[in-house]
Amino acid sequence: MLGVHANDQAVEKRHFLRARYNEPVRYHFRDSGKFGGCVARDISEGGIRLDLDDFVPLNSEMILQMKFHDSPMTTDVKGRVVWLQQVPYSDRYHVGFQFVETNPLAKEGIRNYVKSHRF
Repeated sequence: MLGVHANDQAVEKRHFLRARYNEPVRYHFRDSGKFGGCVARDISEGGIRLDLDDFVPLNSEMILQMKFHDSPMTTDVKGRVVWLQQVPYSDRYHVGFQFVETNPLAKEGIRNYVKSHRF
């Protein structure tokens, strides 16, 4: 994600390296229990970008279930929506999801995936 400083130079605001992650992800909302599925686009140790068919309010808390190719197990990650952007001329949304609570095994799996697939 690029920001712009007063001198009009683009500055990278991300704190983590990212990797492409075009994989299906299941999610459910912590407060309502509503379930759904979507496709992820990229991932870092700090979060993931999702493509959703429905609007999701900022700060919504969700639990994601992801799977990495090198592991037969799914990984559950808790977090919240920190940004969203409607895709032009559609009802879809790009959603930035920040990992808030990640168990050590999931954190290690994400770290290894990003290291081997980063762009």
